[in-house]
Amino acid sequence: MTKQQEHISKFISLILRHKPEAVGITLDSQGWANVQELMNGMKEQGKYIELSDLEIVVDQDSKGRYSFNDDKTKIRANQGHSVKGVDLNLKPLSSKDIPDWLYLAQIVDLLNLYLLKVLNQWVVIMCICLITLKQQMMLDQEEKRKILIQRFLRFQQQRL
Repeated sequence: MTKQQEHISKFISLILRHKPEAVGITLDSQGWANVQELMNGMKEQGKYIELSDLEIVVDQDSKGRYSFNDDKTKIRANQGHSVKGVDLNLKPLSSKDIPDWLYLAQIVDLLNLYLLKVLNQWVVIMCICLITLKQQMMLDQEEKRKILIQRFLRFQQQRL
């Protein structure tokens, strides 16, 4: 789709899902709007479109947001309505309707998220170790000797 068609698609989404009154139209109980009324309402808002523009938006929308009725006199958004009184009569999916690859995609996403968290923790641990090592390298010999003696004494006390 061109930039103009994407802009039209977003505007139509706003109208058909949330604000049909913005162009002076109403939706029926199943979310359908009259195509001619939609085009006229958009024209009054300065958005001139033809039926062919609407056909491109409906056919090329990557998410399948819109559909026409059989004779292309009505159009509706297929999901996500906030307009009261609209019921699309969608049937709920059963587990048989959900493809196996969808579960796999979710598992891969969760695994990536977990690995990212683990990796972040390791980075933090490594930074702490490097800082500690650097601090120890900066101590002079006498301080190192004192630290070793303290550790030895603690070790001896733990053995008792």
